Amino acid sequence: MTRKIRKTCGLLPPPPPSDVDLAGAWHGWRIRNGILRSPDGDQITPERLRGILFVESLHKRRRKPHTLSQLSLLAAVRLPLKKP
Repeated sequence: MTRKIRKTCGLLPPPPPSDVDLAGAWHGWRIRNGILRSPDGDQITPERLRGILFVESLHKRRRKPHTLSQLSLLAAVRLPLKKP
């Protein structure tokens, strides 16, 4: 069985540009060859940015308040002592 390949006659959209200047709140930032660059010249790769966001999500999860069921497991119980 062979697959039929549709010809697009050149109607495919052009590839995204590798150089993008950002606007709005990101004015001055740009993407060059897939690397995000700040107006000061600092740069960060997509992999590094993903790692930073992953660590931040772990910190948010750790700071999240405990649910009531988790708190009930941590409750201390005071028992009266028997006198000899």
